[in-house]
Amino acid sequence: MKFINDLINNISDIELIDTKLNNLNTFDIPHVNLYGHDGSLKHFYKYLIINNINNKIIHTKQFNNETINLQIKNNVIPFKILNHMLFKELNLYHKVNYEKHILKHYILPIIENKHFNIKKHIFIINDFDKLNKNSYLLLRRVMEKYVNNVLFIFTSNSISNIPDSIKSRCLNVRCPLLDNKKLLNITNKIIKNNNIYNTILDNKLLSKLIKKVDNDIYKLLLNLEHLIYNNMLESKPIILKNTLYDDILSHLKYLKKEKDIYKILPKNREFIYKLVNFNYDNSSILETFLEIIVKKYQNNLDLEKALNITINTENNLISSCKEIFHYEMYLLKLYKLFHITD
Repeated sequence: MKFINDLINNISDIELIDTKLNNLNTFDIPHVNLYGHDGSLKHFYKYLIINNINNKIIHTKQFNNETINLQIKNNVIPFKILNHMLFKELNLYHKVNYEKHILKHYILPIIENKHFNIKKHIFIINDFDKLNKNSYLLLRRVMEKYVNNVLFIFTSNSISNIPDSIKSRCLNVRCPLLDNKKLLNITNKIIKNNNIYNTILDNKLLSKLIKKVDNDIYKLLLNLEHLIYNNMLESKPIILKNTLYDDILSHLKYLKKEKDIYKILPKNREFIYKLVNFNYDNSSILETFLEIIVKKYQNNLDLEKALNITINTENNLISSCKEIFHYEMYLLKLYKLFHITD
C-alpha cells in the first residue's frame, strides 16, 4: 500500500489533474460528486480538493481509522470512519438499512454545531450512488438547511442512480480511467519520489505492466509495489504476476497442508490484513478464491460447499463493516473443508 499512500500524499504535485479540480480552491463551492470507475483517480481527487480549499497537504500518516458504535434504542450500529483533522470519511452503503440512522444520529449532530475554528465540516461519503431513497431525502434536507456548515464530497460509480434533486446541488465531475501514457507518467513520478533507480526497471517493462492492469490505478500501484519489493530488492528476475492470485494460491496451499488449526489462526489474520490493507475490493478477492478453488482444489474439497460459503461471505461483507471477522470465518471454513476427512 506504500505507493497508494505515496500518490495520496503527493496528489497535488501530479500534473495530470483535471483543471476543473485544480480550480476548486475555496469553500464557497457546491458539494462535489466524483463519479467513474473505481480504478480511476476519483479516490485521490477527493483529497486534492481538500488540499486546495484548505491550502494544506493531507498526509496518510494523519489518518485515523475508527469504529463507531451508534446506539439506536436497543440496537448497536457499528460502522467504520476515517478521521482526519480536516475531514471525516465513511461508506454508508456497507451499512444497509442503517444508513439513515448514521446520517441522522451521527453526521447531522456534527454538522449542526459549526466550530468556530473551521470554515465548514467536510464529509466524504463513498459509494454514494448506492444509498436508498430515504437516505437521499434526508441528505437533501441537510444539504439545503446546513449549506453554510458542511461540504460533502461524494464518490460514486454511476451518476444515473443519484436523484436529480441531489445532482443539481453538486458539481458533478466525471473521473475516467487514465490512458497508458498518463499512467506511465504517474508511475515514473512515484519511482522518482521513492528514489528507486534500476536499469532493468525501464519504460518498456513499465508499459508492459500497465497493459496488464486494465487502466486501473490501484492494480497498477499494487503490482508495481509487488514487482519492486518482492523481485528487485531480492535480486530476483522481474516477472509480471497477478499478485492477488499468487497470494491467495499460496495461502490456500498453506491451509491444505497445515494440520494444526491453532497455527493457522494467526497466519489467517496476517494474510487478511494484507488483503484488506492493500485495498483489494471484496468482489475481486472472493472471485479469485473461487477461481483457484475450481482450478486447483476441486478434488480436495466439496465445491458446492465452497461456493455457498463464498456467497454467504460476500453477503456478510456487504451488510457489515466487520471485514476482518468475516474473512477469518471464511478461511476457517475453507480450512475445515480441506480437512473434513482427516
